[in-house]
Amino acid sequence: MKLSDKEIIYCDNHLLIVIKPAGMSTQPHDGEDIHRVIQKFEFGKDSAQNLSQAKPMPKQRLCKHRCDAGRSQSLGCWHSQNQLSNHEVYNLQDLAKAWIKKEFQKPGNVFLEPIHRLDKPVSGLVLFARTSKALSRLQEMMRGRQIEKTYYAWVEGVLPQKEGTLEHFLMHGDHHAYVHPKGKLARLHYRQIAQEHGKTHVEIILETGRYHQIRAQFLEIGCPIVGDAKYGSKTLGRIALHHGRLRFNHPVTHKQLDFHSQIAIFRCNNDNLIYSKSNLQKRT
Repeated sequence: MKLSDKEIIYCDNHLLIVIKPAGMSTQPHDGEDIHRVIQKFEFGKDSAQNLSQAKPMPKQRLCKHRCDAGRSQSLGCWHSQNQLSNHEVYNLQDLAKAWIKKEFQKPGNVFLEPIHRLDKPVSGLVLFARTSKALSRLQEMMRGRQIEKTYYAWVEGVLPQKEGTLEHFLMHGDHHAYVHPKGKLARLHYRQIAQEHGKTHVEIILETGRYHQIRAQFLEIGCPIVGDAKYGSKTLGRIALHHGRLRFNHPVTHKQLDFHSQIAIFRCNNDNLIYSKSNLQKRT
């Protein structure tokens, strides 16, 4: 797999902004290797045949069946053929590094660090720093809440108000967030956009950035995100949560930047959602 130009919506000497598809991790897990990604870019195809020409990974990565990733092709594991490559290097950071290395023909290591992360099932905008100067300044801006992140979601049920603020104290453990009086303060603001078939389309602006914050907070008020079975949704399908707007001042030039990635989500019946392709816009 590789990134397309449509997924790279902004790039300069200091920043990179990319659309993360649903189902992809923002950062690598143990055992994933950037060199494998770069080689796949050089081969031009993402197939098991091309992977066989790549250099061996320094660590073996095991699939959920505990089979060896390098043997799964011959054993007929579910990671065989094209899925094998996704198993090894299916994260946005390494794919973005590979894109930069190829696009700018960089001979050495690529510096690229995410300023924030999206949950694996969530799609949308991800901001990366391409220099250490941009990284330190953007991290300071995040701590000072000078980067505005807006999400769009469908939730089950009816919101208590058409517009409001949610405040809870969240803790997390075992890959799950929950409300607890000893947790950290989580605050967001929401606005209802539309309502149909017992579901509500909502715009969400995060004030804090806690683990699984949006998903846990909307569950707490009885309105889980559509498709989010982990947090109480009874609707089948992918999670209806998208990071659709990112607004901040450039860390070096100080120019105001405003990026949009609106994904249109339409109700087609009581049980299903239809997703359209992202409509990318940049406003400065």
